[in-house]
Amino acid sequence: MRIPIFLLTAAILVALFSCNKGDSDANLIAEAGPDTTAHIGDTVTLDASASFGRGYDLIWKITSQPANDTVLFADTDSACFIPSLNGTYSLKLRISKGNEWNDDFMTVLVAGAFPLHGTISNDTILGKVNSGDEADYIVTSDLTVAATLDIIPGVIIEFADGTGLIISETGQMVIENVTFRAAANRWKGIHLKGPRTVMVSCLVRDGGSGSYTTEITENANILLSGSAVASFSGNTFESSGGYGMVVKDNAVFRPDNGTTTPALANNKFISNISGPMLIPAGVLSKLTNPDLSAETENTYVVIYESTYGSGEASEATISDFGLCMQLSDNTGTKNAIYSKNSIRNIEFYRHWGISMIIFGHHIEPPLLISCA
Repeated sequence: MRIPIFLLTAAILVALFSCNKGDSDANLIAEAGPDTTAHIGDTVTLDASASFGRGYDLIWKITSQPANDTVLFADTDSACFIPSLNGTYSLKLRISKGNEWNDDFMTVLVAGAFPLHGTISNDTILGKVNSGDEADYIVTSDLTVAATLDIIPGVIIEFADGTGLIISETGQMVIENVTFRAAANRWKGIHLKGPRTVMVSCLVRDGGSGSYTTEITENANILLSGSAVASFSGNTFESSGGYGMVVKDNAVFRPDNGTTTPALANNKFISNISGPMLIPAGVLSKLTNPDLSAETENTYVVIYESTYGSGEASEATISDFGLCMQLSDNTGTKNAIYSKNSIRNIEFYRHWGISMIIFGHHIEPPLLISCA
């Protein structure tokens, strides 16, 4: 039987244009969606809903990545993954029905600092996640450490304005060559209350946006209070909105036997608005070779009366640190000892209730100063 050509052509056209989306297995088309970006710790949702076809199975897979992450719920409409490192993640979507299948690919670029906040209650190690001078972590609200925190050398931690790092009474931190800095303007600083903090060759800058104590003048890059025990060597405390360092209560510096770190040696203080240190007299006996050469003009190492300081002050020495020292009593009255270029250039301003013995190469015999 002969079929007119126009009828055959019409039948073919009807067959082509009457097929609904997905009626034919051969018409499966995977659609993984557009390339996107994310941060470490984000939940990246994978959406295959734009794929062409009906009744198909799907599976997502990461084909290349900087870490060892996996897709969660990979064969469902709720597929997602959580990147743990910065870098490029390549993903493949396959949809299949019977013997037919089709693939599509997408890329997720993960970049930026990993957010930190809340309380670290388990022993934790923070490693590098970025390269160069880019921050590895950003503290978005106060971060409290209630366990042991180790930080890999070279890590950079930034802080949102007004946030801080608190090492609690049960927390410990042992770090070397770690940078703490503001993400934008100024952060609150580090508050040490724990039994062991060791810092070697670290940079702490841009802190002191506010005080951790009831005294608004005690803002600093780093505050030690309570029964904190610390060992500092070769650190730099820079550009604080207050002091570089404040020591309160019964906090002490001691050598750390585990790391052979001295108690308080070779630390540098640069351009801190209120000056380098607000410390009890007893800390002077631990203070070795501080570098105050780039400190803010007309500021002082402020020494105040403390309950334990009087017992240790007999060991304290006032050396030529290149910066004035200022005595402060517990009423807030400030009086100064100046020791600029030589122990010979000492001026003492009246300060009630303080007795001092000053030794020096140019003072024979030792000078006793007593104010009643």
